[in-house]
Amino acid sequence: ALGHNNDKGIFKRTLIGDFLTEQNQKLLADRGYSHPRLVTPSDYKDSEWNNIQKSLRSRVELVIGLTKNFSILSSVFRGTPQ
Repeated sequence: ALGHNNDKGIFKRTLIGDFLTEQNQKLLADRGYSHPRLVTPSDYKDSEWNNIQKSLRSRVELVIGLTKNFSILSSVFRGTPQ
């Protein structure tokens, strides 16, 4: 989304929560989100579970960052992923 938007606002505006419910799917999210179809760290879970959840989210964030960087660099250098 263009302009001043944050992830939580986009989540609400795009009705992704409704889609997740309809498709019986779940997504990883951080504590800033609240929806029954989002898996977030929880005070009700033990620290090992929370650490695994945070580790998975960290990997997703890394891939998103790499994808954005590749997109930017490929438009500048016109190279291949190799």
